[in-house]
Amino acid sequence: MKLIIFIVLQSICTVLGMGLMHSVLDGRNASAKEMAVALWSVNGVAGIALLLASFVLTTMALTFTRVSVFVPLSTGVVFLITLVYAALAHGEKVSLSMTIGMALIVAGIWVVTSQQGK
Repeated sequence: MKLIIFIVLQSICTVLGMGLMHSVLDGRNASAKEMAVALWSVNGVAGIALLLASFVLTTMALTFTRVSVFVPLSTGVVFLITLVYAALAHGEKVSLSMTIGMALIVAGIWVVTSQQGK
């Protein structure tokens, strides 16, 4: 259960951090000045803070679980949270095939975490 909590928190920080970074960087030139202005905005600083929190949570989780367990689970949860974020924040439609895929990811997460202690 501890692993799932870390992964969910890490994934939320990752997706929200990336969402904030996208909101401040989308459509800007890649010049150093444009990037600096964007990154020092409230959303830019919040995005950086969330991505840093994601890094810290990842590092902490790797102290008590294997990389071969953490990375696939984290990747799956990030995918699920990204779909929810895209639907809520950007009004993107979630198709039937995406819903089936999410269910398979959740099933896979359950299988992997149920075997972790064995």
